[in-house]
Formats: sequence, C-alpha cells, structure tokens
Amino acid sequence: MHSIWEGRAAGDFMSTMMVNDSVFACIYLCEGPRGRITPLSRVLSPDLLLLRTDQVTSKPRCRCHSYLGRVVQLFISATYLRLFHVLSVHFSTQMPPNSLIDLSHPLTPHTPVYPGDPSFTMHRICSIPTHGYTVHTLSLGTHTGTHVDAPFHFFEQGEKLHELPLERFVGRALVVDVRHLARERGRIEWDDVQECLGRDTTCSSAGGALASLGARSEGKIDIVLFWTGWDEWWGEQKYFEHPCFGREVAEELAGMSVRVVGVDALSPDKTGLVQDGVEERRDPFAMHEVLLGRGCLIYENLTNLGALVCKGCAGEEVWVSLVPMNVHGADGGPVRAYGWKETLCT
Repeated sequence: MHSIWEGRAAGDFMSTMMVNDSVFACIYLCEGPRGRITPLSRVLSPDLLLLRTDQVTSKPRCRCHSYLGRVVQLFISATYLRLFHVLSVHFSTQMPPNSLIDLSHPLTPHTPVYPGDPSFTMHRICSIPTHGYTVHTLSLGTHTGTHVDAPFHFFEQGEKLHELPLERFVGRALVVDVRHLARERGRIEWDDVQECLGRDTTCSSAGGALASLGARSEGKIDIVLFWTGWDEWWGEQKYFEHPCFGREVAEELAGMSVRVVGVDALSPDKTGLVQDGVEERRDPFAMHEVLLGRGCLIYENLTNLGALVCKGCAGEEVWVSLVPMNVHGADGGPVRAYGWKETLCT
C-alpha cells in the first residue's frame, strides 16, 4: 500500500491508494477564496466512503467559509487516509493468494493404489441426451489418490475424519528436500532429515528450519512435507518402490509437536511387495504407528512439492490447504490439496 498526494492547482489535492492492483482515491477540489470543497466519491459500503478512479462521478459542490473549509478539508483528508490505511491492511491480509499450486494427482482408472486396496472407477448413470443432466457413480477406497490418513486408520479409538477440526488441515508448512536421499526401497533416517534441515537457508526462523518446527500455539510450523521427487514415477511400477522413513523420524517430529506429515510417494513406510523377504518386512508401519498413535495426520501421494520451495529466498512462507471430504466415520479420504507462498512483511 502506498499513498500519493498530487497537486492539481492552487489548493487542490488528491489522495490515492493502491490495494491489490486496484486504485482507490478520494478527491477534493478546493477552489477560490471561499475554499469550496468538492468530494468526488462513490459509496462502496454503508460505512466507508471509497471510490475507484474508474467510477468517479461529479457531485454538487459544498460551499463553506474559507477558514472553516480549510479545517474541514484537513480533518476529512486525515480521516480518509486513516480509513484507507485500515482498509489496505484488511485487503492485503484477506485477499486470496495470487498463485495456487496444485498438490494433488487427478483420479483416473489408472490411479495407483496400495496393494489390496480397491481401484478408482467412475460410471455414468444419467446422461444429458436421456435424462437432461449428467450423474456418475464413484467407487474408490478411502486411501485412493492424494489422501489423508486419520488416526482411526490404525487405531480403533483414534479420531475419525469427521471428528477432526477444520483448522487441522490448513496452515504454514515446511517442505524438506530429501531428493538426494531418495533411492528405490531405501530408508531415510532422522540423521539424514536433520542434515537436510540444517542446510535449509530459506526458513525465516532465527534458529533455522529445525527451530521453526513446533506447536502452532507457539507461533511455529506444525506441517512437514517431504519432497522425495518420487511423484515423477506416478503411474509406473517404480512408484511402488519408493523410499521410506525410519521410525525415529516419526518419533522426533511427533516429539516436536508436528501435527501433519506428508510425502509425495505412496506411503512414508515401505510398501510391501510379494517378493519381499523377512528383512524387508521388518517394522512395516513404523511411521503410521507412531504418527497416528500420537494423533498426527499423514498425507500420501502429494505432488508438485518442489513448486512450494522458496529457492534462495528467506522472505516467503509456505501455506497449504489439505482439506479432505467430510465423510462421517471415515479413516481417511481423498484430498484436493493445494499450496501457495506468502511474502513476509518487513
């Protein structure tokens, strides 16, 4: 927001304000020795006199004594500027982000699912030529495509999807780049994650990325998204051979009050395959057991996480919306996830 005072003629002035690429202005023309005041404005709300420069229309001029007119002129202009300032702050914080980043895979008949889960299907049951409208039936599992795991997924007494407050699904996020550690069927341990967090120079927190994690009530970030780059193999057999994370990763994150962990792979745990031996099946659901057991949420099959990374910029925050369908009693559900970056005020 900026204000501009521009002289027009003797005693004339105009104040303008730029709010999200729209120009707002309040114009007063004070002419002659009697100091006539002409406000050119349009009322955009019952409480605020505001006009856009492309909507200015002339109003009848108000005559008043010179001295009183100057006093009124200054009072009104100061009031308008104050209103403009308050309004500009409101608009800058309430307007939606300029660029949204889609973090979800589309659901199609070719959407990969965890072995044993039902595939996604969609069938038309009503058509426009026959019925005058179109309706489809959808068949899918609660963990199909980009989705969230609720605690009930692994724990009988865990929270179900409809029991989770809406604010749990939206907030600031930290994207951790672990692509250099992502190997087929490889395990990423906590020491590896710590090293990645230590190299992150884009975090605005004074103590770095690791210090920025914690409870939301303390002003910290409680959403961690691991960027493995494995979404590149979406739809191919290699997608099932994704990297996984060790139990200590879940324990450390949960211990820091992280409440959401997401990954751009089929699962943060190793996906069991038919050919797996005893060693491959060791501790198969460590991340799920620890995180869901602590009341955390897990997001799987995310994509485009790299677009959220603030490359070389410490003046931006990452925000995400990971809201699922509100399915009563569900252990999870599909998500249309998206994110955006916000510039920090200086």
